[in-house]
Amino acid sequence: MERKTTEEFRKDLKDFDTCMLVTRDGPHLRSRPMAPKFEERDGTLRFLTSKKTHKIDEVRDEPQANAVFSDDDDTFISVSGRVRLSDDPAVVDDLWSAAAAPWFEDGKSEAVALIMEPEIAEYWDNSDNRLKAGWEMVKGTLTGETPDVGAHGKLDL
Repeated sequence: MERKTTEEFRKDLKDFDTCMLVTRDGPHLRSRPMAPKFEERDGTLRFLTSKKTHKIDEVRDEPQANAVFSDDDDTFISVSGRVRLSDDPAVVDDLWSAAAAPWFEDGKSEAVALIMEPEIAEYWDNSDNRLKAGWEMVKGTLTGETPDVGAHGKLDL
């Protein structure tokens, strides 16, 4: 099983246009679909959200969060880190798009960025050989052995 480098992992992140952002709301975990942007300059994940959402209070109360990515090619990524808020107009402008506009009643003035500084990540990548992974799952069921379904690894970021 081949492990990915941090550079390969970061390249993979750029391929995703949606993830589930998990925050803590008191004793509960909450997951929401978000549009991530990977910022190469500093290695952060950035999200645009409204100043009116509960995410703002959740991040202020508990800045630890998780972003979960998956695609149709059986690639899964989990990234955990600290999230901070930024209302820097340059950061908001960079994230703003025509697709984002309908989510903001009051326009761009309502927008704020959530910036995640990744600390750890884990990935499962079966995209290279789905047929082999299917066989490994069947073989594992029949033999009781753990299937080798593709690349898996943990990264400290």
